[in-house]
Amino acid sequence: MSIERLEEQLQYRRREISTDKLSMSVGELSSLYGSGDLIIRPAFQRLFRWEEEQRTRLVESFLLRIPIPPIFVSTDEEGKWEVIDGLQRISTLLQLQGLLPDQPPLVLGGTQYLPNLEGASWGNEGKFQLGDTQKRDILRSRIDVTIIERTSDASAKFDLFQRLNSLGSALSGQEIRNAMLQSISPAVADWVIELSENKAFNSIVKIGEKEEKQAYSQELVLRFLALHSLDVSALSSSGYLTTLLDNFVIALCEYSDEQLEKLERIFSSTFEYFAQTHNEDIFKIERDGAIVNRLSITAFEILALGVGNWFATNSSPKIEAKEYYERVRDQLHFSSSGKSAEQRMKQTIPKGRSLANEFL
Repeated sequence: MSIERLEEQLQYRRREISTDKLSMSVGELSSLYGSGDLIIRPAFQRLFRWEEEQRTRLVESFLLRIPIPPIFVSTDEEGKWEVIDGLQRISTLLQLQGLLPDQPPLVLGGTQYLPNLEGASWGNEGKFQLGDTQKRDILRSRIDVTIIERTSDASAKFDLFQRLNSLGSALSGQEIRNAMLQSISPAVADWVIELSENKAFNSIVKIGEKEEKQAYSQELVLRFLALHSLDVSALSSSGYLTTLLDNFVIALCEYSDEQLEKLERIFSSTFEYFAQTHNEDIFKIERDGAIVNRLSITAFEILALGVGNWFATNSSPKIEAKEYYERVRDQLHFSSSGKSAEQRMKQTIPKGRSLANEFL
């Protein structure tokens, strides 16, 4: 019966995520942070940034005893909690008390309901201090905490993180991947960031300020690592690329040092090769013979993924990058209008590999 199969699926999936729930006071959570048992990663703080008005409204909610949504924490191998949803709520409360390192204590603004909150602070930073009664009200206020146990499956935790942080947020898929990668493996997250800061890579892969803020350079790194040796037949339906990158991030956290070193060698060799052209335009859109100051994902897939696939099993190209670029240049630019990323890559990836094998 389908209802029985559904129940089996529900039971199986529920076992993947093991959770507990507690109601804790702001004071208790602040103490856990102070003792190092509640972790907020600096990379998360840079990613999830609230404006002053949002922070003030949160404090107002506590003062007015308005319920706030629960926070979610993930239990690490040492039993410590890491905030994965509700980071700015916790950060705001810690900053208010002057407990966040490298962050000035919060000075509140006025609100519609509490205009006299303007200039208030926990200590002497503002025009006046909150009263002892108001401080106690905040510290005794309770927050529901959902705890994801360390026995939970990593891919299920990733999916949960995506759901929590995509609701009502303006984060890109890569920003969410970066944050979750920081949670699963900070060392691998830092490694991806280091690759995105590679001198050769940045000398020829140019993206806009908006894309940089959305961690697009790191997405390009992950695309390269995940796709340069991909079996193209695996490219299926529209939307598959997102799932592929998400799954690759999870798998990457389990890679050995030797596997990471091999990927880094292929990445560095590819972009050091193209950097020899001293041409900032090779990955840009070309339209009617003129260069448009935007990254061409088509050119990136044909050139970088094709040559990256070649470097996976070879080391000494027969021709220099400038000559290679001139030979394949006419085949880099074709219309992919109306096509999904998967449909486009079914053309670009084989083409790039074929050109690299022919000329290199």
